[in-house]
Amino acid sequence: MTRSTDGRNPNAGADTLSGTAPTIAEQPTNTVIVAFGTAVFNVAATGTEPLAYQWRRNGVNIPGGTNQTLQFSPEPLGDALFSVVVMNAAGSTISSNATLTVLLPAFITTHPVSRTVFPTSNVTFTVSATSTSPMRYSGASMIRTSRARPAPAISSPTRNRPTKATTSPW
Repeated sequence: MTRSTDGRNPNAGADTLSGTAPTIAEQPTNTVIVAFGTAVFNVAATGTEPLAYQWRRNGVNIPGGTNQTLQFSPEPLGDALFSVVVMNAAGSTISSNATLTVLLPAFITTHPVSRTVFPTSNVTFTVSATSTSPMRYSGASMIRTSRARPAPAISSPTRNRPTKATTSPW
């Protein structure tokens, strides 16, 4: 008799009397990585040995994805669902889906432009960036005075800075 523990994947030629069909003890978990980082999915299964594994991306078998752990470095791609089929001579079972979310690092789309202003005038610098991950703007620059000192960090993409005349020899 051929049978699957989940009723969806019969294992041709499997005999339920030849051992215990696999069950998933620990499901793969959702993973978030930055593009080109390493993604790792694990599954823990029980059942009569030997157990065989076949990882899938969006329901399609992954060539070479035949271990308990799936580890890879994806190029920037859209989010995907990963699951694994665990099989033995007594049957097979499918894990739940685990989502891979790939975040793109921040990319500056508009750089600040140099400005020349009169002393004691205000000046505005603007920068634009895009990312699929949360962003925080931070900036530190030098205000040239007789005692050059770092300016305070900024927390928004636009910052007004007062200027001050310099007596520096540069």
